[in-house]
Order: sequence, then structure tokens, then C-alpha cells
Amino acid sequence: MNEFETKEITYFNKPGRENTDKTIELATNYAKKNNVKKIVVATYTGETALKISEKIKDVKIIAVTLHAGTNTKEYKIAWEKNLEKLKSKGIECHRGIQAFSGIERAMRERYGGSFPLMIFVDALKLFSEGVKVCVEVTLMAADAGLISPDEEIIAIAGSGGGCDTALLIQPNYTTKAFNLGIKEIICKPKQIGVLHGP
Repeated sequence: MNEFETKEITYFNKPGRENTDKTIELATNYAKKNNVKKIVVATYTGETALKISEKIKDVKIIAVTLHAGTNTKEYKIAWEKNLEKLKSKGIECHRGIQAFSGIERAMRERYGGSFPLMIFVDALKLFSEGVKVCVEVTLMAADAGLISPDEEIIAIAGSGGGCDTALLIQPNYTTKAFNLGIKEIICKPKQIGVLHGP
């Protein structure tokens, strides 16, 4: 067996929703070619998950959205509007506390300052906003029992709507986050610095 493997990675010139269709194409082609059976997708409204379902069959799609307490009302309305359509296509839907939010975010908002989790989050964001979100939704899906540490999945996410990042990930649970493996980058945007706050 070779000690290395050379593979192609697609880099988008800038982050954003305009990369959605190409990201879905790259991720679904990768899944077909490599027999990956689950795709975890971060989606505010469910639209990206629905687009993925049009491009690939025989793969379990898991749509992970914002928690119920989010302040983003328009996304909440759109998610609820699409929920039945998602379920009718066999898409597993998960709405739970964001793995990189929760108590630390509440503490930051109340007391100010930075906490260790926020530093970890910003380190992931140096690769791209989508890399951070791919890791986050993978942890959330694992915590919900929808994926297992014993399988490889594709995670898809982006920067402010749509998607621009796809990774091959060996999942793990939030309590074992440092055992998660980012095994391959399928695509990501070229990015300098952290684009959004914690």
C-alpha cells in the first residue's frame, strides 16, 4: 500500500451561496464514487438538503438546522414550511443546540470575554466558515444518534446561506470532539482571516 494518496480539491475564489450548485455536484459525485452512504448538511431552511436529494439516491441525507431558540425568525418560518417536504423525501431532520454554542455563548453575552470553545471555533474558521460548520453539524448529528463514529460521512456547509464547503469526516460525539477526523477536503473557498464573529 502507498504511503500517500494524491486527490483533487476544488477551491472557490470566494466564499458564498453562489458556490452551492458546484459544491453539491462535487460532494454527490464523491459520495457515488467512494460509496459514502450518509451526507450531513447544514441548512437554515432545508433548501440545500432538498437540492442534494435531487442529485443523489441511495444515500441518507441528514439536514441539521438552527436550534429552536434562534433569533432568526425568517429561517425558522422557512424551515417549518419545508419540514414536511424534507420528511416526504426521506431526509432525516435534526434541530438541536449548536455544538459550538449553548452555555458558552450565553456566558459571553452576559459577562463578555472569550472562552476556550470560542478560540477552538475561530481556529476552524481560519480554514473557512464552512469547515467550522461541517465539524459542528457532524458533532450534532452524532450526538443525536443519526451517524456513528464507525462510518465515514460527507459534511456540507457554507458561509451565510447555501454551501461552499464539503469534507469527508470520521464522526464523533461532542464529548469526544478531538477524536473526530477531517479526512479529506472535497471543496472549500479560499479565505483570509475569520469572516464572522463567534
